Amino acid sequence: MESGTGEYEDNEGNRYILNPGDSACAYDGEKHAIKNVGNEPLVLVAVIPFTQK
Repeated sequence: MESGTGEYEDNEGNRYILNPGDSACAYDGEKHAIKNVGNEPLVLVAVIPFTQK
């Protein structure tokens, strides 16, 4: 997270609040979601690794 406040939902439905400096990881094939729950824009960096099958 670069700025803002986000709510991250993992593959099992657990929810976590993310703030600047926090990170989260979803592995290949896992569901996940993130939404803005703050009053300012949510800015994040997404890293999507390529998994060769």
